[in-house]
Amino acid sequence: MRGLEDKMKEDIINKCNKIVKVNVSTVKEPQISCWVGGNIISSIDIFKKISVSKTEWEEQFRLAEAAYKEKNNDN
Repeated sequence: MRGLEDKMKEDIINKCNKIVKVNVSTVKEPQISCWVGGNIISSIDIFKKISVSKTEWEEQFRLAEAAYKEKNNDN
């Protein structure tokens, strides 16, 4: 989006303390930026410790859904 970088920088500068140096940059290839970001994050060791598997997610969802239904007397 043309002008997005300048608009973001202007908005952030207006919200920040004047002492803070603001630098905003946009990606050259936005079509793959999510993939690149995910690749970088997944390679960080801490990500492996805090990530949740699909099975863990589904189990927690089922438990939360059951608790919600019980609380609201839904069947």
